[in-house]
Amino acid sequence: MTQELRAEVAIVGGGIAGLWTLASLRAKGVDAILLEAHTLGSGQTLQAQGIVHGGGKYALRSVGDRAAIEAIREMPTRWREHFAGTRRPSLAPAKLLSDRCWLWLPREQWRARWEAWSLMPMLRHGGILHCPPQKVDRREWPEVLAQSALRAFAMSEPVFSTASVHQALAEPLRDHLFHFARSCEGQAPELEQDGRWKAIVVEGPGEHGVLRVQARAFVLTAGAGNAEWIERAGGQRSLMQRRSLRMFLLRGALPPLHGHCFLGGRTRMTITSHDLEGGRRVWQIGGEVAERHAGTSDLARAYADAQRELRTVLPHLDIEGLQWSSYEAIRAERSHPGGRRPEGVQVERIAPNAWAAWPTKWALAPVLAEEIEKRLPKAGEGLASPAAALRPRNWARPQVGRPPWEEDLPWIDVRSVGRD
Repeated sequence: MTQELRAEVAIVGGGIAGLWTLASLRAKGVDAILLEAHTLGSGQTLQAQGIVHGGGKYALRSVGDRAAIEAIREMPTRWREHFAGTRRPSLAPAKLLSDRCWLWLPREQWRARWEAWSLMPMLRHGGILHCPPQKVDRREWPEVLAQSALRAFAMSEPVFSTASVHQALAEPLRDHLFHFARSCEGQAPELEQDGRWKAIVVEGPGEHGVLRVQARAFVLTAGAGNAEWIERAGGQRSLMQRRSLRMFLLRGALPPLHGHCFLGGRTRMTITSHDLEGGRRVWQIGGEVAERHAGTSDLARAYADAQRELRTVLPHLDIEGLQWSSYEAIRAERSHPGGRRPEGVQVERIAPNAWAAWPTKWALAPVLAEEIEKRLPKAGEGLASPAAALRPRNWARPQVGRPPWEEDLPWIDVRSVGRD
């Protein structure tokens, strides 16, 4: 049985980009809906560390990344306004993990001692940073940094639970979210004579049958899933690139910490922490160590390297009784020369009324939503809209996914790392 769904705008992909775009459009009175094939936020969104960057860590690179700084510098203030509920969509129900991030140089490293007095990239970019690193009295440092850091700086960059942000966005939009099991295999979008997308067809979960979705405009925000849709529309998969990371997890009796270890002109480790039951915490660890082991099949070697790095960046951290885990994270983005990360948000037109979009950074979702809105057709521009909004009966709704450390991952004791 085929059911019909009609709307002005159909969004495919329920990550941070899709949900934020849906919320923004509906707040402006646009009849928009969203389709999700898995759980909301599955993949990139819930794998993100939740730091709303303001460009601070980019300013510390040995080669200044001014374009990245300019693209993201206003985000901390903007996200705070959404969290306060003074700007739509409201993120008031979301969980703020920390109101600031830390940048630190580790003790017992000769390079750190030199860099402590030679942070020229920071000084060079300080004038364009919205929330530049600030010196803080050592007595205000987190205990773990007081023991292990030579220098520590605070940045006014908030850190959010990505799952709670997604829940805050999704809850008011529940009636406009539709779950499907898969797109009908091999089926391209139905086209008008001028090449515009008329409809897409997907299969529902269980006994829901088939759903034919007709809209005036289509927006793809499905992350890695964008490639399949682009190809079906006659485009090239090469329009999108995938960058792999090996993210690490450490759990146990850990102190709270949110920030970056800076050493050698690079972000050696980025750590965010999340509370677990029984007074335990899990650290999610990215940065250079995650990039270095992208796509690895030698997990024993990867864990050994991560543990050595941890002892370098936090030399006085007690790791007795802790456990390691890891997972492969895929960053799907608009293709960029040399496979490098693109600068800022990316929106690519793939048909007269269809666009593929990538936020590049989790924190840039509000900017991406604005860029998408600029490209959507307006009333009276000759792009026919559905005769009337139509919703299927009793259709399944997607649920918000779980963060990686709540999935069924294997964990190993730190004492077993490095042993044959």
